[in-house]
Amino acid sequence: MKKSLVAIAALTLVGAASAQVTITGNISFSQQSGLDGTRGLAMTDNSIFLGITEDLGGGNKLTASSGFDAGGRGGPTSPGGFGAENANLKVSGNWGSVNIASYESDGPLANIEGLSGASLDNGMFDSNAVGLGKRFRSAVTYATPAMSGFTGALTYVAMNGNFTSADPMDARTKVVPALTYQAGPLKAYIEDAFFNGSYPGTTNGTTNNSITQPTIYATYDFGVAKVGAGWTKQSNGDAQTIFGVNVPVGALTLGLASASWMNSAAAGTATWTEASVAYSLSKRTSLKASFGTVNDAAVGYAQATAASQTNATNSYGLQGANYSTANESQTRVGIFHSF
Repeated sequence: MKKSLVAIAALTLVGAASAQVTITGNISFSQQSGLDGTRGLAMTDNSIFLGITEDLGGGNKLTASSGFDAGGRGGPTSPGGFGAENANLKVSGNWGSVNIASYESDGPLANIEGLSGASLDNGMFDSNAVGLGKRFRSAVTYATPAMSGFTGALTYVAMNGNFTSADPMDARTKVVPALTYQAGPLKAYIEDAFFNGSYPGTTNGTTNNSITQPTIYATYDFGVAKVGAGWTKQSNGDAQTIFGVNVPVGALTLGLASASWMNSAAAGTATWTEASVAYSLSKRTSLKASFGTVNDAAVGYAQATAASQTNATNSYGLQGANYSTANESQTRVGIFHSF
């Protein structure tokens, strides 16, 4: 059950003493074996979120939330660190909504990965192993009201000032028009990202001055199972596809997702598969076993892109010189509770 506060925390978010703050989150402990050598019992998937809703009058509403990582993702020098997670502030009305957000982006295909239900030390979008990995971003989005099942959106994505990176793709902004259709059990989504800014070098013989990246995905809930599939491709890169399925069977829930990325530079395809089996002890508590495998030449190549790194061990314990034999797995088994 959500816990509520009416306190000074509300003032720190919107400066309104009457705003009500809801506290939600999750906590878990798992025995894990990770791709990067992670072993043993640890706190995993632990987050705390503060959220508020305020009536602005005239049919307008303000909602905001801020999240904190409550441990389990710190490095060797700060295990179980406490840090910021996603945050957003949105004003909405019958005219649509404007949302300002700071977030760690997996990209839209993460909606399909989520069907796996897996909790892993390194998810398929935690690195560049399968297509583009996570990016810390800030964004402003305008979304239209829903019209006959269709919702349009236009997003400006900027560099996140708190998490700037030397990665060339992080030095680019982008504009993303998108369209969502939702009717009953069907949801379909399409966007086309237009990247801006300088990006040195060439890829596949093409100068990287103006990059676009269309993405499409769809999900359908059959009742006995929910399935989804997606596709994306940067104009100067290779295509990435993903498939996912989630099947509830009484107290059990089975999930699977598999993504593939053809890396022409490495002359191979990276395949990342995640699966989970969860048993519900209650509405908010479950036992879950998660499994993940990453396989193929492109994985090792993506982790050792520079010639100077050819013989260096990367974050997956793979050596660039041996990328043709990349084949690693990971597991996580634990108890998970949301509140």
